[in-house]
Amino acid sequence: MTQRIAVVEDEPMMNDLICFVLNNAGFKTVSYTSARAAQAGLNRQFDLWLLDIMLETPTAGLDLMKAVREVNPNQAICFLSARDSELDKITGLEIGGDDYITKPFSKKELVLRITNILRRTAPATAAKASPEILQAGRIKIDLHSRRLWWQGDLINLTAKEFDLILLLIQNDGRTVDRHTILRIIWDTNYYGSGRVLDDTIRRVRKKLPDLQIETVYGEGYRVSGL
Repeated sequence: MTQRIAVVEDEPMMNDLICFVLNNAGFKTVSYTSARAAQAGLNRQFDLWLLDIMLETPTAGLDLMKAVREVNPNQAICFLSARDSELDKITGLEIGGDDYITKPFSKKELVLRITNILRRTAPATAAKASPEILQAGRIKIDLHSRRLWWQGDLINLTAKEFDLILLLIQNDGRTVDRHTILRIIWDTNYYGSGRVLDDTIRRVRKKLPDLQIETVYGEGYRVSGL
């Protein structure tokens, strides 16, 4: 069974990045951009809440954590924060967090920390999660092995090509702007030329000519024709 993670982060770009990385690692994420919005998820079943301490107000993250624990006292919770002092980390753990991740963090660190938290907090009898299969029209994607099929044919893709297709498909026809794509696919600290994105789009279009990757001029890209 796929493990479900509630992501509560009020910076839209960071929220998108976290969800993309975790979905790509085989988790199922539900995104909230405020503590108020996250109230709607209190009665939903999650394996982990990943939440920023600093949301709408300085105490919004902590108040949300308390509300989550009132519903489920054993709920696994991990805090995110740009504050890196030892006191902040100790405080975050003392008030009930299972772990504390400091921004900025790498994709690898995020996945490893989340995996370790879930391993520690999961019931001993929990079954091991099976590989996640994403089916979208004529495309099938195995998130565990990072393989993609088009109408049953396995397509040979580079890591960046795979990540780009996955990001566009997960946005379900919505336009993803160029800056967001560069920051997510080429990491949060990417400030290089946008030519790398143009080249990757060109290669994907060549490998998947029937997948309609539409250029939304002045904005970004979206997919159709699945």
